[in-house]
Amino acid sequence: LEASVVAGKLEQHCYDCHGNGSEEGGLNFEKLAAGDYGSQTMNRWEAVWKNIRAETMPPAESEMPSAGERKEWIDW
Repeated sequence: LEASVVAGKLEQHCYDCHGNGSEEGGLNFEKLAAGDYGSQTMNRWEAVWKNIRAETMPPAESEMPSAGERKEWIDW
């Protein structure tokens, strides 16, 4: 899976709260991708991975990725 595909899926499912200037829960994917969280960048990526894997993100009221999409993200 290419990074651009993952980025597109994150935009589709996550950017309402974590992109385009939003930083809910202290996380913005544009800042994360740019490494703007400094020494915490990898820890934040790991937290994203854990939340996607545990199915706590995206939240239930949001458009949900399919099981196949979620697996692709986790494997990536």
